[in-house]
Amino acid sequence: MLISMTGYGRASKNFNAKLISVELRTLNGKQLDLNVRLPQEYREKEMVIRKQVSKKLGRGKVDMYIGVELLGETGGAVVNKDLVGNYIATFLEVAAKQNVDPGDVMATAMRLPNATSPVKEELSEEEWQVLQELVNEAADQCHAFRTQEGANLEIDIKQRIESILNERGDVLDLADKRIKAIRERILQSLEEIGQKIGINQDRYEQEVIYYLEKLDITEEIVRLQSHCKHFLQTMKNNKYSVGKKLGFIGQEIGRELNTIGAKANDADIQMRVVQMKDQLEKVKEQLMNIL
Repeated sequence: MLISMTGYGRASKNFNAKLISVELRTLNGKQLDLNVRLPQEYREKEMVIRKQVSKKLGRGKVDMYIGVELLGETGGAVVNKDLVGNYIATFLEVAAKQNVDPGDVMATAMRLPNATSPVKEELSEEEWQVLQELVNEAADQCHAFRTQEGANLEIDIKQRIESILNERGDVLDLADKRIKAIRERILQSLEEIGQKIGINQDRYEQEVIYYLEKLDITEEIVRLQSHCKHFLQTMKNNKYSVGKKLGFIGQEIGRELNTIGAKANDADIQMRVVQMKDQLEKVKEQLMNIL
């Protein structure tokens, strides 16, 4: 079962005249890159929240937002009297110098930065419990999203690996015919030369065998099949975090394809190698998003 690193989850709950909400967005990443935005009153619990989320999501780029919205007359605010007084005095002084009506200086002063400060409340054990539940719920939703996305990717990746296996079978058939044709052509040429200059029969048979062994791609085709089957088996049996392992197996598949293409010296085989490489590149792109 494959799990994508792209996901989304959200959870919210009313508690003590507050609407507490937790939102998670995830993208692919080599390691866990967790960015957390949360209100000041929850800052003391940030490390605990980070551990909670990392345990649920593993790796990837994760943006987490925790918000609190007041639903009633709660909390209140403290007026910064000295600062507001300075604002008002400055307005009146400027208005007198410019000989203009100062207007409602109090309303203007109260809208300026830091005129009021929220009353700092201690985080209660009950509210912390609610917050933990919301973090878990949002992370579970995100994981479910990732699982569904991973199932879709798994179907696509499996089809592409099976396509490589099918092309491999065609290459094997072509390779057998190719070796026979090359052998016959070489023997015919050597016989013509041998009739003119005289060549030791055993020696040129050895040379033919040596040359054909250099062109033989049977071992590469067998290893290609083995790697593809290993890929499919790994994808099927592992339950979590196999993206990196599948990437390594994909590299081995690529090496065999490169060797087959280099040794083939045959247009039909090279055409199929190109098709297999195209499928493999698309698989690698998908694997970048697999947990």
